[in-house]
Amino acid sequence: GDKVETQPVNTDGNGKLPEADTGIKNLGDLPEGTHASWGDGAQDLVDKMKPGETKNIPATVEFPDGSTKEVEIPVHKTSQAEKYGDKVETQPVNTDGNGKLPEADTGIKNLGDLPEGTHASWGDGAQDLVDKMKPGETKNIPATVEFPDGSTKEVEIPVHKTSQAEKYGDKVETQPVNTDGNGKLPEADTGIKNLGDLPEGTHASWGDGAQDLVDKMK
Repeated sequence: GDKVETQPVNTDGNGKLPEADTGIKNLGDLPEGTHASWGDGAQDLVDKMKPGETKNIPATVEFPDGSTKEVEIPVHKTSQAEKYGDKVETQPVNTDGNGKLPEADTGIKNLGDLPEGTHASWGDGAQDLVDKMKPGETKNIPATVEFPDGSTKEVEIPVHKTSQAEKYGDKVETQPVNTDGNGKLPEADTGIKNLGDLPEGTHASWGDGAQDLVDKMK
């Protein structure tokens, strides 16, 4: 009976114990028909464990002649982060026109494939990092994915800081302007029909050589 060797086992993703036999490393070397079973209340002990924790759980090895040996099998309670963490897929997100981060969940591409109730949140100082970015820039920003069992996985979500040009550029409407009596260009702002609809402080200026082009016009 002293020859029994145990080995660590993992619960499934729902915290259920596997067959106790899997915790006997040398079962094949023991008399044929030897069988292990979990002790009374073993599953209850596991239910009280934290995800990711390992504890020795009592089991009984019964030999074919009916004799038994009490053993302890190390049980690792598999966390959802361990089970699903490598499956988390991130995707790029855009800030709004004011540079504010969207919900971090929007940066998890396959959120629907992860356990129900899985949720992402931005890491500490994420908005500060974005505030320091230039408009139009993209950077990886840290976030945490938390699973329903409380276990977590750190990820990085690519964040694109939407510039006002990207947000409003397609909405700019121009209108014709006239030179003065001497052929001089007016302020370029006067050529933007909907300047009042664009962010306050938006300003137009003529391109290099604009006045030269006008001077050559009839």
